[in-house]
Amino acid sequence: MLSQKIKVSLNNCDKEEKLVELRDVQNVRSLFNSIKTFTAKIINGKRKTEINKEGATLVTSSKEVFWHNYYGTLFSVATKVDLIEFLKETGLPVEKEIQEIKQWLKDNKIKNIEIEYKENFSQVLAPFNNYWITFV
Repeated sequence: MLSQKIKVSLNNCDKEEKLVELRDVQNVRSLFNSIKTFTAKIINGKRKTEINKEGATLVTSSKEVFWHNYYGTLFSVATKVDLIEFLKETGLPVEKEIQEIKQWLKDNKIKNIEIEYKENFSQVLAPFNNYWITFV
């Protein structure tokens, strides 16, 4: 009886982990689709352009992509980190998505996508991530 309850409990945990992983993979796809869409708008002059001192162009933020304060697997607290390297470190099964991102970067003459952690010291807004691209 107890062993059956333990098996059911473990099975439920496995299902929950798989659902979280599936949601995270879908979030990677949503993020990449948003970056592609907003980059096209920037290139076509239909989106405000902000360029930092390193010459990178702001594409979007985690708040804009996920429509709320997002603190899941794709949230980085690193000052700056390469998106592809970050995705590899998460351990998510996103090899296909990483290859798509690499091909898109190459096709669009983009050096990289960088994640930047932004903390709001005014305490009004919660921390978020910005996503920057650097053209070759």
